[in-house]
Amino acid sequence: MAEREHYPADAAKVRALALGMADLRIVEEKTSDPKNYAALAVEDIAEPAAGGAQVDLKSATGIASLIIGRNSGGHANFVRKPGNARSLLAAPQVFAEPEPKNWLHARSSTSPPSACRKRA
Repeated sequence: MAEREHYPADAAKVRALALGMADLRIVEEKTSDPKNYAALAVEDIAEPAAGGAQVDLKSATGIASLIIGRNSGGHANFVRKPGNARSLLAAPQVFAEPEPKNWLHARSSTSPPSACRKRA
């Protein structure tokens, strides 16, 4: 997310997520049964009650996607690659806020930049 409705993304949050995802290591394999995905919050994000967040990292070589689900013990997360059946426990723990507005850079004004004018 570069911006949304003219509000820039919070670069520190995006950077922390990208670096955390780069450091992820598989701790153990978990379920491949879709009936159990909801308990780990790794179900497809298209489902109305999806509990996780899908993160798509774009680079010059392609797109890496990962569904980041519930945390486990404060040191790891349950994760699953979209389209793959197997879910995994991966560490270190990363925070992927599913609500887009929480990725925006906080501003002192509640008005979008286009609504602000210079005073004479």
